[in-house]
Amino acid sequence: MYKQKNKVYSDAGKYLKCGNRVAYEFDETATDVAEVVDSMDGFVKVGGMVTWSDGFRAIKVVKNGTYDDYKTRMVKARYSYDDQIAIMLNKDSGEEEDALAYERMQEWREYAGKVAKKIMEVV
Repeated sequence: MYKQKNKVYSDAGKYLKCGNRVAYEFDETATDVAEVVDSMDGFVKVGGMVTWSDGFRAIKVVKNGTYDDYKTRMVKARYSYDDQIAIMLNKDSGEEEDALAYERMQEWREYAGKVAKKIMEVV
C-alpha cells in the first residue's frame, strides 16, 4: 500500500478494505484502510460476472471476451489511458517518483494478466 498525492493505493495483487468497502484506491482521508492479498483463488462465473477473492473482486463477462479484453479492463480499473500515457512519458525524467510509478504500473499490468488468464479459464 502506498500514498500518492491525495490517495492511498493498493500494490499489484492486492486490494484495499475500509470498513465494508473494497477498492484499489481510497482518498487519504479514509481511516483504518487495510491492504489484503488477492488470493487469486475461487474464480467463479455467477450470471454475467466472474468473482474471486471470496466474492470481493468481480469483473463483468464480455460476450466473446478475450484475454486482452479482460487484461485491459483490469488495467483500467487502476490506470486511465491518460494516466498510462503520462507515466510512460515521464518514466525517464530522472525523478525517482516517476520511475517508481512506471514500475508499479508494470507490476499492475502483470497482475492484470494473471487475473485475465484465470477469467479465461472460468468463462
